[in-house]
Formats: sequence, structure tokens, C-alpha cells
Amino acid sequence: MIPLAKAIPITGLAPDDEPTKAGILTDCLNVVPTTNGVKVANGWFKTTPALAASITGMLRSQTTDGAPVFILASTAKLQVYLDYLTPTAHTDTVVAPAALPWSMTMFGNAALVSGYFNRIQQASSASGWTFAEVADAPKAKVIVSASNFVLAFGTNEATYGKQGDRWWCSAINDHSSWTPSLSTQATTGRIVQDGGGFTAAMALGQNVVAYKDRAMFIGSYVGSPVVWQWDRVPGYAGAAGPGCVCDIGGAHFIVGPDGFWLFDGTRPQPIGVDVIAQTFFGGMSFLGSIKDCLCYYNKRTTSVHVWFSRSTGAGRDSCLVYNVTTGTWGYRRHARQITAVGEYGPIVSGGVTTMCVAANDGSSVGYQWIDDDGTAPTPLPTMTTGVLGDDSTSTRVLDLRLICASSAATGATVQGYTGRTSGAVTTAAGTGTEMDGKLPIRQHDRWHKFTISLPYTYGSATPEIRAITVNGVTGGSR
Repeated sequence: MIPLAKAIPITGLAPDDEPTKAGILTDCLNVVPTTNGVKVANGWFKTTPALAASITGMLRSQTTDGAPVFILASTAKLQVYLDYLTPTAHTDTVVAPAALPWSMTMFGNAALVSGYFNRIQQASSASGWTFAEVADAPKAKVIVSASNFVLAFGTNEATYGKQGDRWWCSAINDHSSWTPSLSTQATTGRIVQDGGGFTAAMALGQNVVAYKDRAMFIGSYVGSPVVWQWDRVPGYAGAAGPGCVCDIGGAHFIVGPDGFWLFDGTRPQPIGVDVIAQTFFGGMSFLGSIKDCLCYYNKRTTSVHVWFSRSTGAGRDSCLVYNVTTGTWGYRRHARQITAVGEYGPIVSGGVTTMCVAANDGSSVGYQWIDDDGTAPTPLPTMTTGVLGDDSTSTRVLDLRLICASSAATGATVQGYTGRTSGAVTTAAGTGTEMDGKLPIRQHDRWHKFTISLPYTYGSATPEIRAITVNGVTGGSR
């Protein structure tokens, strides 16, 4: 039965779950999870000036003295920005164009980038932030810095050629030296187990995790002559592509070819099973390539954002949001196609950072778009509840109430649906507009669900919805 006049806590998007489970959302748009429920997703603020071309990589970091460094890589240029408030390119260096995503890392005061079509490139304040190739470095799909080394995965160089399962490490404490040597500990090797090449790699503490699409290996520094020892992680978890892993602080969030995982260095744990994984990997009009997903962890909201394409050729305009603290999900959209994702904000103690995405503005010209709580999301947000009711009792619903933590959901509207069985609640029924904190609606049947359109008022706090209350009377039983 419907728990009349009792608060039902909202537990986030769960289209794969049992639809009669209290508190789930079976659908939503521009609604994201919080530690207390869900809220309207922020909109996007477009920064100026326009960028040189379509951005395929970005890095926000700092030098050893704390000076900020922002790098944007495009199909035409590497751009270094030294002031996040007024992002004027300090140096533009033309490089070979490529549609592949860039991999970037900081190593001391040196910024290192790799686009796989030329050798690893470096820049620092000593070079005037002008990029130049590291003479004996390999071309690499992914680069990572850990334990005073730079590691490269999926490499191409003169000695061994193109080998997707080969890794290299630089000399210890020297990113510019890659010639194998026992004294410097620069070396190389292959991980042939499980077949296939590396899809991603990321530091995890002092170690490195190297991913194939259905396997993962933990690399530990053990000194000469082995230097890096690689241990196979049991199971079949892997990463679908280079943007499919993000560090959530002591663990990795992973998008695999057919599942989501969390890995803290012990064993990978599947997440989203019977909640959202089946819809994401098998449906949601998901005709785009999973390997092209881009993941970002927002430390401020403890949420992972997984940008993906809803259909072939549509570009990454859609985003699943996973709250690490609560294990709940949401879904948001962007009006443009996302080409890169990173962080934006000052690098100072207590400085506020937020998610930044790069997107084309309907042409080849790129812009940065900042996740901004002062801008309305597009399209406007909606959320659809699970199915409420009972097979033996009819209920006359009179109104709904949204229990909000921050501000009231002023201006919200509701469309109700009814059905005789829990699997067929499809008949459009009552409608209502918020009045004095409640959504008046009139509908009568055994089973009910509600699609609520949420408000957004520019300059006002968006409501955080913790629970929903359904008011009504039972109308007979059979």
C-alpha cells in the first residue's frame, strides 16, 4: 500500500531496480544525487575567450612553489594558462593534429603530455612553457607519474615498434631520460597476460594500476633490476578506454566494457548492479562507444561524472552521476558535445574548485564550460518516481509534498499516471502546480507514479529534495 502522509526518502535513479521499491526514481533528467537526496543539476557558464580548436585534453596542476598551471590540448595546439581567472594563453605551440585524447601529468615543475602520434613532450617555466619532445622518450597512449618515475603505456618507438601491451618507465627522478640502464632504473617490459593492449593507467597511492579492457595489473616499485613488478588482479574487471578511470581519493572508479567498478587496491567491487548498469550498458539508446566515456570526480560533491554519447555521432552530451558517499545515481545533460573534462578553480588552501568541460560551440571552435550553480540547466529538470500502490487496494491521491532541505520547490509541477497492475502504470491522470508547498493532484487507482518538473530560479538556491509525501485516502479493496 502507499504509505500515506509518511515521508518516503528519495534514493536516486534506479531504473533496473524493482519499480515498487520505496524512494527510487525510475527516470530523471538534470537531477543529481546528494548526501541527503537529490537536487537540480547546475547549469553551465561559458568562459571566454574562445579556444583555438576542439579540446581533447586538459590538466589543472601546480608547480613545486604552488604556482597554478593549466594545460589545454587540442587537435591543433598545446596551450598553457597561468591564471585561471583570466585564461590568456601564455604560450601556443602548434603540434601535429590528432583526434586521439591527450594524456597529461606533472612531474616536479615539468608538464608532460602525450598524444600517441609523437614522443612525450615537456614544458616548464625554464623553457618559457614552450613544449618540446623528450628526445629518447617513446610515443605513448597513456602516461602516469608515480614513485618518482614517469611511466608510459601502449608505446611506439624505434626499438620495439608499436606494442599496445608494452610499458616504459623513465629514469628515477628524471623525466627526460628513457634509455634503459641499471644505474638510472629506466627500463621497459610487456604484460602479455590476458591479451590485448593497455586501455588506461592511473596512480593509486605510490603504485600504478595498468588496465586492459578485462584485466588490471598493480605495478609496485621494487628497485633494480626489475624496477616495476606487475601483479595480476583477480577477476575480469578492466577499463573500456583511457578516460574510463578516475581517482576518487584512495580508490579508482572504473567504467568497464560491461560494468561499473570500484577498486581500492585489494579487489574490484562491482557497483550499480540491479540499479543502473543494465540500462546503461544495454539500453538508454546507448549506441555510442563505451570506450569513449570520460570520467571526472568532483571532490566538492563527492560525485563521479561519467560523460557518454547517447547515440552514434551524437557526441558526449549526457552524464551519469554517482555519489560516492551514498552510492546513489542521477543523470544530467549538456547542450553541446563534451570533448574533454577537468577541474577549474584556484590552487590555494581552501580554494573552491568545480568541474570544467570543454565543448564545441556548434563549430570547430572550443570553449570551456564551468559547472555553475548560478546558471539554469537545459533541459529543465524532471524526475519520475517509482510505482506506488497495492494490487488489492485502490487509493485516491489528493496531493504530494516535496520535503526539501535547502529551499522550497516553488513552481514545481506534476503529471500523474495510474494503472491496474504495477507493470502497466501508463495512463496519464492528474496534474498539478505547486501551491503553498504542496502539489495538488486528483487521481484514483491501485497503482500510481508521478513525473515532477522541478523549478529553477536564476540567482536562487536550487532545492535539495530529501523525500516525498503522498496524501490521499484508500478507496476500497478487493
